[in-house]
Amino acid sequence: MGKAADHIRRDHEYISQRLNILQHIFMKSESTVIINKKDLSECVRFHAVFNGMCHNGKEEVILFRSLEGKGLDINNGELGKLAAGHRISSKFIKALQDSLSDNPYDLLSPEFITGAVGYIQHVESHIKNENAILLPIIDHVLSHSEQEMICELFNTYENHIMEKLNNKDITANIDYLMRKYS
Repeated sequence: MGKAADHIRRDHEYISQRLNILQHIFMKSESTVIINKKDLSECVRFHAVFNGMCHNGKEEVILFRSLEGKGLDINNGELGKLAAGHRISSKFIKALQDSLSDNPYDLLSPEFITGAVGYIQHVESHIKNENAILLPIIDHVLSHSEQEMICELFNTYENHIMEKLNNKDITANIDYLMRKYS
């Protein structure tokens, strides 16, 4: 597996592990436990920033454009479906953000619960599809040197999203939640 494909695969593993936190906080909590909405909100924030802006952004802004430059149609076919999956993820995240109350004593709304279940299922399916479809395309179409160059662009893009846009704390916060809810 080339460097860019491996970078995307590692992002997928990281996102999948963090989906487990979201699932654990509200689906595996005992019925008598008050759900920590601050933790839940931080988890949603992570998925909005890392999955939505950072990971999907790397694919949309860098990878898909590179594949398009190699003659692949990114608007139709399998790549078009994957790009549409990014837009669906964004809609789920927006709905989760809108349906999560700031009041720690409010119950989780049915909209939040169904949205979280839908988001988890969608992202798990999307990652599975990207691993099966996108990763082989990357390795087939892009040379090792092209993948190395793209990986450098990925790192620059991720640095911009995570550090320059004031999201430095997000990975530390989500890693803390991983330990807390494991």
